[in-house]
Amino acid sequence: MWKKIDKLIEETLVGLWPTDITDQVFCAIEDDSERLRVYSKVVKNLNAAGKNGEYIVNQHIGKLVRQLTTGVNKGRCNNPRSGLIKSYERH
Repeated sequence: MWKKIDKLIEETLVGLWPTDITDQVFCAIEDDSERLRVYSKVVKNLNAAGKNGEYIVNQHIGKLVRQLTTGVNKGRCNNPRSGLIKSYERH
């Protein structure tokens, strides 16, 4: 019974989220000084630990956006508006 409702909601949500939601999240981070400060601090801390901080943080954000929205990748966009990323998956 619940699986039918879950599927119904999942299918409905896919049509409600803009496909560029990930880019919009990164733009929102860029446009807010406090968000950008937190983002930059985490990237810097990972870099200091010898890891590719930007890559790790951006991958994490992209996966989280997918999980919280449609759960579906619809193809790559290589022309984002945000300067924090080089590309993103459409959802």
